[in-house]
Amino acid sequence: MAWRLTQEGAGFGFPFGPSPPFESEELMSDKHLGELRAEFKFLTGKAPSPRLDAAGVEAKIVEYRAANPDAPAFEAKPAAEAKAPAEKPAKAAKPAAEKPAAKAAAKADKAPEGCIYLKHPEGIGASYGGAELVADKSGRVLAPAGALAELEAHGFEAV
Repeated sequence: MAWRLTQEGAGFGFPFGPSPPFESEELMSDKHLGELRAEFKFLTGKAPSPRLDAAGVEAKIVEYRAANPDAPAFEAKPAAEAKAPAEKPAKAAKPAAEKPAAKAAAKADKAPEGCIYLKHPEGIGASYGGAELVADKSGRVLAPAGALAELEAHGFEAV
């Protein structure tokens, strides 16, 4: 839409043309096309061809409804309802007394199932099965449980 200088627009804060409409005809036709595409997908279970304009999609809907007279009615949801996020129930916050630091530290010391923590006197890492096992800040290495026998021969001990 081309903006042109008119007497109407000069007094409304738009000195170079009329105030822009809240919804242009183009925007309305885009909304209408979106609703038609949603209805077509609702009826047929598949999206219409992206090459179809509003008239083409509407013709396909009419054709489908003529072939299927008992097809369910479609009700378009307003954009605000369709995009509104679902409300999640609020989680109750646990008091700090229920999560002592000792409990968190004990949980961190447990190795995942099938793994074991090993430690070398020098705090170095290891290599097992072609994978590099890096030591953490305390010098521990997380290794598969099957690696214990092989790594014990190199000075590692189970922690």
